[in-house]
Amino acid sequence: MRILYLTYDGLTDNLGQSQILPYLIGLAKRGHHFTIVSVEKKERYAMQASHIKTMLSEVNIIWEPCFYATFPPIFHAWFNYQRLYRKAYQVLKKNQNSPFHIVHSRSYLPMMAALALKKHFPLATLFDMRGFWADERKESGLWNTKNPIFGLIYRFFKRKEKKLLQEADAIISLTEKAKTYMLDNQWTTKPISVIPCCVATDFFCPTTMRRTLPEKSAFRVVYVGSLGTWYLVREMAMFFYQFWQQNPESIWQIITPDAPEKVYFYTDSIGIPRQAMTIQSAQRQAMPTLLEKADIALFFIQPSFAKIASSATKLGELLAMGLPVISNIHTGDQAFLQEKYDFGCLVNAFNTDEYQKAIAQIPHLLSRDKAHYRAVALAYFSLENGIEKYEQVYNHLLHKKSPQ
Repeated sequence: MRILYLTYDGLTDNLGQSQILPYLIGLAKRGHHFTIVSVEKKERYAMQASHIKTMLSEVNIIWEPCFYATFPPIFHAWFNYQRLYRKAYQVLKKNQNSPFHIVHSRSYLPMMAALALKKHFPLATLFDMRGFWADERKESGLWNTKNPIFGLIYRFFKRKEKKLLQEADAIISLTEKAKTYMLDNQWTTKPISVIPCCVATDFFCPTTMRRTLPEKSAFRVVYVGSLGTWYLVREMAMFFYQFWQQNPESIWQIITPDAPEKVYFYTDSIGIPRQAMTIQSAQRQAMPTLLEKADIALFFIQPSFAKIASSATKLGELLAMGLPVISNIHTGDQAFLQEKYDFGCLVNAFNTDEYQKAIAQIPHLLSRDKAHYRAVALAYFSLENGIEKYEQVYNHLLHKKSPQ
C-alpha cells in the first residue's frame, strides 16, 4: 500500500521524532510504502536531517521536506499551508504512473491540503485530528478571539473543522471522550478510530519490576516535560508543598527544557526551598535512567473543552517506567483509564482537600510493584498496539472493511 503522509510538524522536531517516526517506521516494516511531506524549521533541519534521512532510508521511506515560514506574522500559517500543498501536489503528479492509495493527514492544515488534492487525484483521505486544534489555540490564549482578526481566524477554522470531518473517509481521535462528543453532537458520520499517543515500551522500560521502597531521604516526585500554557506549575507546586511538609526529606525532580525560573517563580513564594528540588533538561536517550530514580509522577493539566481531545504522551511513558501517576480529572481519557486500569490517583479540583486525599493514597500506590503500572502502558499505550490500529484503518480505507 502506498501512502502519502502530510504533517505540519517537522520530522526534525522532538514531537516528530517521538510521535510520527516510530509509527511510520513500524508500519514501513510491515510492508507499507510511505512518502512524507513535512514542514521543517531550517535550524532544526540543519542539525537533524542527516540522522533522520539515515533512519528513513533503512525502511525505504521517501522524505520530501518543505520549510517553515515565520513571516508575515499571524498569516504565516497560510504560506506554510501553500508550501505543503504545492510539495504534495508535485509528489502526486510525479507518481501518477504508480499512484498513492491513501493520504494520511496529521492535523487540520494537512487535511485541508488533502481535500484540495483529492480534487485532482483519486485518494482516500485519513484525518488524524490530534485534538480540537482551533479550540486549543483559543483556550491557550494563542488566538485571543476578542481581537477581531483572531476571532475571524477562529471562526474560519471551526467552519473548516466541520468540512474536514464530514469529507474525510476515516478519522483518528486521540481519545474516546472526543469520539463520543463528536458522534453525539453529529459532527460526522464517518468511522472514527481511537489511537492515543503511544510509547515505545521497549525504550521506556525499568531495569527491574520490583519496587524498592525508598529511604525517606531518597523519595522523589517527578514531573517531566515543558512548563506553562497547559501544565499547571503553580498547582503542582502547591501539591508538592503539602507533600513536602509531611515528608521534608522528599525531592521534586523536574525534567524540563524550560528555564528553572519558571518553577522558582511559584516555589519561592509558596515556601518550597530550592534544595528540595532538582531541575534539569535531558535528551530523550537519558530519560529512562532519570525516571527510574523517581518514585511517583505528578502532572496537572488545565481542564478545558479542547482538552477532552488531548492525550498526554508523558502518561504512557511514565506508566511504562512503572511509576504511579497523580494527575487530574476532566482531561482526555484519564477518568476512563483510571476506572479501567487504576493507574494512580486523579484529583477532582485543585485545592487542599483534594491534595490531601491524593497524598493519603501514595502508600497504597507504592505498595504495588512496577509491573502493575507498566501493564497499563502495555495494554493501552504500546507503540505496537498503535501501529496495529493504524494498519487496521489503512486496510479499512483500501478494502472498505470496518476497523476494529
